Amino acid sequence: MVYVSPWSLGLVSSESGICLRMSSISLHATNTILDVIVTWHPLGEMTVLLVLFSLLLSPANSANILVTCGTFGSHLFMSATVADLLVEQGHNVTLLSLGTDLNVNMAGRAFHWYPVSERKGSKKELVINDMIAGLLELPSRSMMVDLLVGTKRDGTNRSPRHAEKSFTYFTGKDFGRFMQDGKFDLVVVEDTCLGITIPLLTAGIPVVGLTCSADSSWHRVKEGYPTLLFSEPSIIMRLEKNSPPTFKDRWETTMMYLRFMKYYVGMQNNVPILADYALVELNRVPDVRFVMDHPAVGFPYLVPPNSFSLGFFHLEGRITNPLPTDIKEFIENCPYNDVVYMSFGSFFSNITSFRHTETILNAIFRTDVCLLLKSTQNARQLYGLSTKHILERPWFPQKDLLGSGKVSFFISHCGNNGRLESIFYGVPLLCVPLFADQLHNADRVHSKKFGVMLLKEDLTEDSFSEAVERVLESREVFAGNMNQATETIAQDPGSGVEVLLFQVSYLLKYGNADYLRNSIIKKQSMLELFNLDILLIFVGGFLAVLVLVVVGMCMLGKCAFRKLFKAKME
Repeated sequence: MVYVSPWSLGLVSSESGICLRMSSISLHATNTILDVIVTWHPLGEMTVLLVLFSLLLSPANSANILVTCGTFGSHLFMSATVADLLVEQGHNVTLLSLGTDLNVNMAGRAFHWYPVSERKGSKKELVINDMIAGLLELPSRSMMVDLLVGTKRDGTNRSPRHAEKSFTYFTGKDFGRFMQDGKFDLVVVEDTCLGITIPLLTAGIPVVGLTCSADSSWHRVKEGYPTLLFSEPSIIMRLEKNSPPTFKDRWETTMMYLRFMKYYVGMQNNVPILADYALVELNRVPDVRFVMDHPAVGFPYLVPPNSFSLGFFHLEGRITNPLPTDIKEFIENCPYNDVVYMSFGSFFSNITSFRHTETILNAIFRTDVCLLLKSTQNARQLYGLSTKHILERPWFPQKDLLGSGKVSFFISHCGNNGRLESIFYGVPLLCVPLFADQLHNADRVHSKKFGVMLLKEDLTEDSFSEAVERVLESREVFAGNMNQATETIAQDPGSGVEVLLFQVSYLLKYGNADYLRNSIIKKQSMLELFNLDILLIFVGGFLAVLVLVVVGMCMLGKCAFRKLFKAKME
């Protein structure tokens, strides 16, 4: 029996007890370390040829790379896609995730998958569903802050369990041993891996940051650049119709920002190790950062030089598979011209727990359409829908469905994956943002004219029916805008897979990307950064002159009053 692996070469002969093994090839900075351990026994000519042939096929610049993900859903999907790309380049890749997700297929993947904890059917899944059910009843305006700080339905805060769990694991002994045993040359860190920057701060390993959301404004803040909190849309700041924020908008954003800062200060009590590190040092651990977005479909953020867009990196070059038979037959037998797909994503599988689901379904069937509905519950039976023009499944091949050209529009919560997939395949969106960064995504869809947005607070049968009509009337315009954005991203040489692979190769070779960083900002205080010390001198001088003028005028007035009073007395 002979076993040959392109990453960790091994040869075993059960007949002669021969064992040849070449350890993983490791690259760190500019040094290549190649260890070959050979237990030599007499070999036949064919076996020798096999070994030599395998050595020739083995990648010369293979590196040990760790990809980490702090949660599941679209975050795990993005991390797994990056891991696949790195494997294709000949690297030995391990994906470590704090959770698992049955919607992200890990079977047959070429990387090593290390799930720290299971999700489906576990207590954590119940906690997540309960948390989301609570968030659905909270205002859209503050949905991201409410998620971060853990707001309950009654307005009180729950313990930030994910943050505590993430910090505990990544700063604990288990992860320390994992890093030591893995001897990794590079680490790819997804943004929800809270606390991982603490051990990486002193590890001396190059780091690539991944942001799954469409908001890259935080990249500038993490690099120490001044914030443009009131000039750019973000997960906290809404800018509707690309117009400057009103005083009310700026006030509400400031209050939410203060809530977030209060949460962060409170988290230091739950995670004491945070107090031992400067936040600015932890933020700057990633050498380069990539965001799953692009200005053509999002917003032209003013980002640091080490921040790049991935665009449609997970979709470009992908072959669309034929639809399953039941879906294909349902679409072919639809008596109407329009087929609509509705899904609220992997985080929210039980759509019947959303109190507006029945309203949405009733409104949809006011129009002559057939509906493909992703739901783990029997919504038609639960809501007593008499129509037969609905196909319910707990899972749909979403990319294949959107890429089939058979779907008129997509009713979505506007998660980042679904948003990008719809734009890539030219399927207009009707967005109903529910929680997290979905309001920000829906705002971008509305602003770029890729579809229609309807807030859950404004959701009635009439308003949803009107939204459906607007999408159907303008779908050609929406699809045209989407196709233009897709073409722009495809032709952009400064984003996508090639940039990611170049930066990974550069970091493996040189160990850092300091040529992209502003080292001066890191050494400046807020006083120096905003020139506040000099401004204070000018303000102080102005106030001093103003005080002297006021005092002088008071003294002159007092003298004049005395003379006038004395003249009157005489």
